[in-house]
Amino acid sequence: MSSKLEQKFELLWRACNGPMLEKEFHFCPMRKWRADYLHRPTMTLIEVEGGMWTGGRHQHGFGFSADAIKYNVASYMGYRLFRLPSSLLKLEYVEDLVKICLKQTPSADGFLLRKK
Repeated sequence: MSSKLEQKFELLWRACNGPMLEKEFHFCPMRKWRADYLHRPTMTLIEVEGGMWTGGRHQHGFGFSADAIKYNVASYMGYRLFRLPSSLLKLEYVEDLVKICLKQTPSADGFLLRKK
């Protein structure tokens, strides 16, 4: 079952006509690690990060360290990873991720490359 944040991401992804994604992709045969989403043609993993503001797993030492290992292994295996905390679940950001998966370059003034 998808979390509310994953449901929001999926709604935004569809609104941007995003390409097909695989859910709960098991990317490492030696571990039980899964990524929330995979775009297979571009080997792009997308992780929707919950608990950022509620003291969840991603903010505690063990969880943060475990995630770092998982993400580093994914990079070593050739995957490109995008992490989406709730603050980045916005149409502009998801549009840029769709462009990346479609092998289009986000514009310099796009949300992904824009300085805050």
